[in-house]
Amino acid sequence: MAREEVNQITEKAFTGVKASEYTVIDAGVYNATLTSFSDVRQGMNGEYVFWNFTPDGHDTEVSIITSIGGGWKSKGMEIARRLKGKSDATDTKWGRDIKDKRPRVDWGPELKGSRATIVAEKIYDEEEEIYRNRVTNVVAEGALKPVEEAEAEDFESIPF
Repeated sequence: MAREEVNQITEKAFTGVKASEYTVIDAGVYNATLTSFSDVRQGMNGEYVFWNFTPDGHDTEVSIITSIGGGWKSKGMEIARRLKGKSDATDTKWGRDIKDKRPRVDWGPELKGSRATIVAEKIYDEEEEIYRNRVTNVVAEGALKPVEEAEAEDFESIPF
């Protein structure tokens, strides 16, 4: 390759670097669609995935992390049961405190498109000095009241 060709390939005006910002929603309860799973990642406690949900009326994904273990008491297994209608639990102990039988269910990308009600938190990341969302609960759709419905009920109860 001649020197002229190298210069032509690499010349590009520097326009600066823009810090990326996350789209963040308010903390609350939302009806949502499971839109994707992350690739499997390796952590200190084993392999895990992000379950990515898109809340109704928002153009952003919020996530919850679970291990990919297949144990019947695992968080991933309980979320899958809730999405498949096999559990009506709404706790954040993921059914570990419930004594009745819990079926094992297969879970993975085939759950994409499933509907749920999620609880999202808005947290501040001290290191990056930005807000992020984290999903703290996933339940069967309608098991908890979404933000809009709760606000509408509160508004209607105000005496005029």
